[in-house]
Amino acid sequence: MNSTALEPPTPDCQVCGVARLALEANIDCATLGEFVENVVRSCFKYGDLSVLTSQMLYDADFEDNLEMPLRELGFEDETFVTIIDDDDSDDVEPRVNLVVAVTHK
Repeated sequence: MNSTALEPPTPDCQVCGVARLALEANIDCATLGEFVENVVRSCFKYGDLSVLTSQMLYDADFEDNLEMPLRELGFEDETFVTIIDDDDSDDVEPRVNLVVAVTHK
């Protein structure tokens, strides 16, 4: 037994920190590829990454879903997506997970 209180999460910690973002999109038209390229890569400068909901939607070895509209991938009026930085290179600072709340507009 230990009576020491746990420390709160540190926002910059790769293990316990999480960044959050709210995004509005037309999930009937917007594709996963557009989300990855126009939001995750262009705006946040991610290199290698994984995209997950309750299932794996994309990573470097699984690109089957890039052309599919978000609705066909199970997105609803509000869906939470987790972006995980998979970049292993030494010259890039590891990023915390990015949780995106995608809302249908």
